[in-house]
Amino acid sequence: AASIALLIGLGSWWVQSVFFSTVTYSTAFAEWKNIELPEGSIVHLNANSELTTSRKWKDGADRRVELTGEAFFEVEKKLATNAKFTVVTSDLEVEVFGTAFNVHARGESTKVYLEEGSVKLQYDEQETQMAEGEYIVYSAEDQKIVSRYNREDEKYAPQDWKDGTLMFENE
Repeated sequence: AASIALLIGLGSWWVQSVFFSTVTYSTAFAEWKNIELPEGSIVHLNANSELTTSRKWKDGADRRVELTGEAFFEVEKKLATNAKFTVVTSDLEVEVFGTAFNVHARGESTKVYLEEGSVKLQYDEQETQMAEGEYIVYSAEDQKIVSRYNREDEKYAPQDWKDGTLMFENE
């Protein structure tokens, strides 16, 4: 009986580790990582950030990652299957079908900048669409969008960190 229980336990562990396991990518202070996900999307993980995802994704299935910190995503479009790509933070979800965008999820707010394509934000049983070049700040404390504007007049974009660019004005 003990041998059978041991075999069942080991078999369950093996199935869990092969098919349902996750992988976590993290960066320390002053460290950046470029990650290619199993389905071809690229994630630029900023310093002091963490990204958790499934180790394997089924072809055609929706894709989901969890983010703490900041990352720039270049999502591989899945036109044949329309598979969604969702970034989950502590206070909202960013749903896309293939696009380039930045998510900054630290502290009391989550900031999303859409470089190209379109995304849908889901929060507190509400949702909103974003347009290219739009920048949104969502407050977890207030449970609402507290700032929304287009970034095209700015000299920099929120994702410039991934290229190693620092901008100073009057400093």
